[in-house]
Amino acid sequence: MSAIGQERTSSDLALVFIAVTHEFVGRVELKTTSLDPMLSDPATSGPAVSGVLLGDVEDWTSGVPLDVAVKRIDPRGSTPTNRALTDP
Repeated sequence: MSAIGQERTSSDLALVFIAVTHEFVGRVELKTTSLDPMLSDPATSGPAVSGVLLGDVEDWTSGVPLDVAVKRIDPRGSTPTNRALTDP
């Protein structure tokens, strides 16, 4: 899996995070790097849409809270946390 700030490639894994509940709810595999932007409807001048194709989607039956995931990823607490992500 690529670290934050590194270029993403196909076959990288990503966790699916829901900001409202502060939970990870699944895992996906990136099938492509970012796609070139294209108009949402070529007949109109609507906003450009871009993204990635996902595959091998794993939908978890229950979410994993952010603080639990961080403790498992960094059990010694050596990485400073971003308060904007964890404080309500």
